[in-house]
Amino acid sequence: MRFVRDLVAAALLAGAVAVSAPAMAQHSHGDHEEGPNGGQVFAVGPYDAEILALEDKLEVRLFEHEGNDLTGEAAGGDVVLLIDGKPLKVTLVIEGGVLVGKLDDHLPEEVDAVIRIKTKDGKIHAGKGELGHEHH
Repeated sequence: MRFVRDLVAAALLAGAVAVSAPAMAQHSHGDHEEGPNGGQVFAVGPYDAEILALEDKLEVRLFEHEGNDLTGEAAGGDVVLLIDGKPLKVTLVIEGGVLVGKLDDHLPEEVDAVIRIKTKDGKIHAGKGELGHEHH
């Protein structure tokens, strides 16, 4: 009987995770955790998103928490940056297997960011944090 109860609890938990997927991610990463490509890691729904701020663009890759690259599951998204109190929306599109967003100007060294990734199953996953990078 305990097995059935545990199975029901697991099913309810899985359902709750699926229902709350559009909400902000609940697990967190340390300040400015570095990803495998030198970018910063954000918790985005059930995924980790690595944002790499380059001179004229943002590159975003999607990973499982275990580290497997799932960028191919992404259909697009956006990053909203708060610069001098004003939101700047950067649209992300797939280019060469990476989500890319064009930047018109250099970013401050640290900027608040909200990232939303739409996956091929139509779900939107969001996360937020502070995007820090060094000027090159």
